[in-house]
Amino acid sequence: MIMSVSTITNISAVQARNSFGELINRAVFGGETFVVERAGKPVVKIEAVRQARQKRDAKERLFAIREEVLKRVEGIDEAELRRAVDQAIAEVRGEQKHNLAKV
Repeated sequence: MIMSVSTITNISAVQARNSFGELINRAVFGGETFVVERAGKPVVKIEAVRQARQKRDAKERLFAIREEVLKRVEGIDEAELRRAVDQAIAEVRGEQKHNLAKV
């Protein structure tokens, strides 16, 4: 699942209080995120639950992948690992350039 990047808007607590219903609608239906500030300092975030869960799930998947990678590379020489990673990156970049050239 691909998550879209949401807009993050800072607003004052007074603004949030005066337009709370609108903020909820914009968060739920527009994917926006609001950081509510008091005295110029962030104190709370308004974000759709669906969006927050997607972020949490994506973070959990990334940490699981990280743990799997760490298990697989345990005991491998660091220089050898760096060469393999650099080669993989170069291959992916080459494929991306090739795919862009087709467009």
